[in-house]
Amino acid sequence: MISPDGRIIDIIRQDPYLTPLSTEQQIQSFLPASENGDYTVLGMVHAGYVATSIMQQTMSVEIPNVTIDLFTTGSFFSLGETIDIKANFTNTEPVEINNLTYVIEFMNTSSFDADMITLPPSSSYTKNLSFTPSSEGSYIAKATLLLGFTEVASRSIGFAVGEGEGLLISVTNENLYLPETDVIVPAVVDNIGTVHTDSILNVTTYNQLEDFAQMYTTEIPVSLDASASTSLSLTVLPDVAPGIYRTNILVGDFSAVSFEYTVTAESTIFTILDTDKIYYNLTEPVIINTTVNDILFNATEATVNVTVSDPTGNITYSAVTGSSGHYQSVYYPTINGTYEIMATSSKNSHRTYNDEVSVIVGERSILTTELENINIKYNETSTIELHVINELKNPVGNAIISLNGSGVTTTKITDVKGNVSFTITPNTVGTIQLKIEKCGYATYTSTINIHDASPFSLNGDFSGDGTTNAWDITYLARSIAGILGYEVLSSDDISGDGVVDIWDCTYLARAIAGVPGYNV
Repeated sequence: MISPDGRIIDIIRQDPYLTPLSTEQQIQSFLPASENGDYTVLGMVHAGYVATSIMQQTMSVEIPNVTIDLFTTGSFFSLGETIDIKANFTNTEPVEINNLTYVIEFMNTSSFDADMITLPPSSSYTKNLSFTPSSEGSYIAKATLLLGFTEVASRSIGFAVGEGEGLLISVTNENLYLPETDVIVPAVVDNIGTVHTDSILNVTTYNQLEDFAQMYTTEIPVSLDASASTSLSLTVLPDVAPGIYRTNILVGDFSAVSFEYTVTAESTIFTILDTDKIYYNLTEPVIINTTVNDILFNATEATVNVTVSDPTGNITYSAVTGSSGHYQSVYYPTINGTYEIMATSSKNSHRTYNDEVSVIVGERSILTTELENINIKYNETSTIELHVINELKNPVGNAIISLNGSGVTTTKITDVKGNVSFTITPNTVGTIQLKIEKCGYATYTSTINIHDASPFSLNGDFSGDGTTNAWDITYLARSIAGILGYEVLSSDDISGDGVVDIWDCTYLARAIAGVPGYNV
């Protein structure tokens, strides 16, 4: 199933047994994403890696047509006067709508009401809410309808209590927009206060599919007399690519609106990357083949870029030749190790999926990390920070790191800088097995010791002279060396790693120097 913005949102596989000259019906259930629009359902029958039949069908998912009307008994009120608002929720569909939740609230106050409702066909539901303000100023009342977790309708009104400033913004946005165009939203700003007000309207748009990365922002000055209003045509996202976006619009500290929308994709294309071999000698060129297919696996024209990252982290943009969906690049390696190759494609109004592979020149790069002096006790929560690099000290992203043992089972992937963080609470004394792996690299394994908390109260005063200083480091070193008169105690293990060795001297030296994290 492919969403309106071109993303693959579900893949389901069936393995039926078909007797000769027979027919079997397969039934699949899909859960569409929380966006309306046209979904493409693609069905493919294949034997091994060979597709024998492909068909597609389009289905439409629509947000129910519900409306909200919101009323108050006036626009200006006296301090202490009770304000009543009435919300009408109307279903204009010929079918019943279930799983609706309404929310009515006076913004920035504790007055609100919420409940689940069912709206029969062509019906309305009315709900009232009262509020007595305790201070002068402008107020905003808002009513919202949710279907599951998706907002399907909302309405706001504003009013003034006594004297004060107040601006209310309302917008009329669509749920779907075409790609490669500007998303423009009609907006109205009303002065709901009793005095002239100057402010700034701020527009900020985020990409919801990329961890809410900011895509666009702009500011517009607003100046309105009391009871006046102005209509605006706001560009909230210029020259937009397929995706799901959220725009927040704020008018000073007075009011705000937030809405989500989908920019549709004309179709979806897939980038398939391959090399002529996996292992190369240093003198051999790497032949990189890239194919771009549409959802029916037909080769299609697109703009293709190929990048090669060598073991030092240096990135080369390899020249691309070819057309009509079939492209080729040639890269000449300069050092031994693992090379990461990525092919990206782009085509106006299309959602694209990219591809990457690793090849080995001479010998595989080696994954490693620094595990020096990790001190972890069982039944205590600890944080492990790891930095994964190769043999040339170059950070390795997308490496898979797993921890298993002493009641800990967890897996994470390094970020682009090779960093990852684990927070663990081992429940037994023992060891945790650490494994770091990535395709094309030599796997790294190690162990992390988990020990019991020391029963001794350590203060680092091994000489017994009443102070902890450099002499205690010398005393501990002689104790470890077995010099007569310098008794070795189990409490000499001040680093807590289960062994008394030269590291305890270093640990004590850092503790005396006040290095953070070294405590005795």
